[in-house]
Amino acid sequence: MVSICDQVKRTAELLRERRPDLAVEGPIQYDAAVDPEVAAVKVKGGSEVAGRANVCIFPDLNTGNNTYKVRHVGRALSSLKAHNDTNVHPIADVACMGLTIVRIDQ
Repeated sequence: MVSICDQVKRTAELLRERRPDLAVEGPIQYDAAVDPEVAAVKVKGGSEVAGRANVCIFPDLNTGNNTYKVRHVGRALSSLKAHNDTNVHPIADVACMGLTIVRIDQ
């Protein structure tokens, strides 16, 4: 059986091979994919995509749905971040799984 992380790595590899014109990163946690402040803390070594992703490819429908829902709940409860002593979003971290992200500039 192939792990979710391995599936995400393979998806990123295939995407890089088939579309070398796209900026692709993965696996990466959702909060680091879409939030520049979190990306600055979590993504070491630099990335042209982290914190600025506008396309997220999840390993399965459940992960995508759950992350979407948690992200929206996280926005509604954003005041909780003030009570967290780290630089990451406490709500968004709950549903973070590996995913592939893409930045498409048009």
